[in-house]
Amino acid sequence: MQKYPNVTCGLSFKNSFELLISARLSARCTDKCVNKVAATLFERFMSPEDFVSAELSDIEDIIKPCGMYKTKAKNIKDICIKLVNDFNSNIPSEFEDLLNLPGIGRKTANLITSEVFGIPRIVTDTHVCRVTYRIGLHCETRPVKIEKVLSEIVSKEFRSFFCHAIIALGREFCKARTFRCTVCPLVEICLKQD
Repeated sequence: MQKYPNVTCGLSFKNSFELLISARLSARCTDKCVNKVAATLFERFMSPEDFVSAELSDIEDIIKPCGMYKTKAKNIKDICIKLVNDFNSNIPSEFEDLLNLPGIGRKTANLITSEVFGIPRIVTDTHVCRVTYRIGLHCETRPVKIEKVLSEIVSKEFRSFFCHAIIALGREFCKARTFRCTVCPLVEICLKQD
């Protein structure tokens, strides 16, 4: 999309480990909040080993602003235990291995696969699901089905860019509760204008 020619992932990260943990924190939370919390979190805990030896309550205290902090803290600690024990503290490159990490679903596994390993995948976050439905690319309600449909119609080489651009558009124009249809760059092709 011409409006977002250089769009990238909204999460700030220095390495694949930070992206994985930040992605887990992002469930039902804004990237802005995650980035702020992650900056503090990664000052204190820099590696999987640091999280493994941490008290769960210390992780919880830092990530509390992200919501669902007890579940997320436990998942993060369990992810790090698995990374240390099963993957020599590295992020696994196999999609199924990513899905087997505690609290990691298809959305995050697709993000890691795309951003870290350069294998373009469809990341069906809430914005991608909503915007692509509104512009008529699918009539599905389940992210896994939306991922399948979009994977069939979006060329492999454009999948990462496509998802990031749709997310940016969703945040700016096609928000969950307030649609800015009259100024949206996709207004001419949108089927669900308000």
